[in-house]
Amino acid sequence: MVNISYYGAVSYHLDPAYGATKAGLDKLTFDMAQDFEPYGVAVVSLWPGPTATERAKALVSELPGGDNILENSETPKFSGLVIASLYADPKLMSKSGNVVIAAEAALEYGFADSNGSSRPAFGNKRALRAHSSRKAECVFIHAGDRRVQDAY
Repeated sequence: MVNISYYGAVSYHLDPAYGATKAGLDKLTFDMAQDFEPYGVAVVSLWPGPTATERAKALVSELPGGDNILENSETPKFSGLVIASLYADPKLMSKSGNVVIAAEAALEYGFADSNGSSRPAFGNKRALRAHSSRKAECVFIHAGDRRVQDAY
């Protein structure tokens, strides 16, 4: 199971309600992973980067510099490639309950976006630590050690 979230879970983005929903979804992902583990069902939270959906293209292209923003955005297919790679990963259960950053997954699984570009690790863990002002938030999103996650 893949929940689509965003780094707004650990840093300010748009408004407090947006961040709260993303943080809640990441927590839901962690809790569902505990419940579904006995059934061999993995649950991850996927953090794509800015994505050039049809709606985003229409809105962002009207902004000053919008073409540059869209040029540096992921295609919607990029998230699909991440999900397909996760599904094929024999070690998927080890990722269950965690955030999967799309750009980092592309590096791990060795693919580029469908338009041929490779994405920077937009939401890499070092950047997330810099964006987050609360240590507990950082611990939750990238700790591979379940004891640390349980402490959250």
